[in-house]
Amino acid sequence: MAQGAWRMAHGAWRMAHGTGRMAQGTWHMAHGAWHRAHGTGHKALGAWRMAHGTGRMAQGTWHKAHGTARMAQGAWRLAHYAWRMAHGTGRMAQGTWHKALGAWRMAQGAWRRAQGAWHMAQGTGRMAQGTRSLALGAWSLRASQSGLENSSKHAANRPPLSGPSLCRSSNVKPTVLKAA
Repeated sequence: MAQGAWRMAHGAWRMAHGTGRMAQGTWHMAHGAWHRAHGTGHKALGAWRMAHGTGRMAQGTWHKAHGTARMAQGAWRLAHYAWRMAHGTGRMAQGTWHKALGAWRMAQGAWRRAQGAWHMAQGTGRMAQGTRSLALGAWSLRASQSGLENSSKHAANRPPLSGPSLCRSSNVKPTVLKAA
């Protein structure tokens, strides 16, 4: 009987031990499930972090593209401003050229007026020379008619027959300067 009791106790112990082992197996299974769930959570968290990083990278790419577009717009505005300044400088140069041309034309007109005045003075001198010749001729005619050609009384009133004349001789042509 003692042997039977021992067997029963030993069997109970074995049953309890088996139950403990089963409980331990169940705990190991639950612990493994927890680790699997925890790993899945970590994987999900990693996937979320990767997606978040990808989004941040895409956002950075967009900001870079936007900045590049703004820089291109600024470069275009600078180029446009430079073109407008060059255009204005060209217009100013054109105006300066027109002023210089007008000044040259005014100088040319003044030169032509001076030339005309010189020609008028030359003509006036020739007219004076002709008037002197007429006066000498009239004096000679009057003297010959009155018979007093060599009279000392009238010699003081007679214009000189030689000496400097009022103008050049009519056969000398003046030099006419032409405007360039």
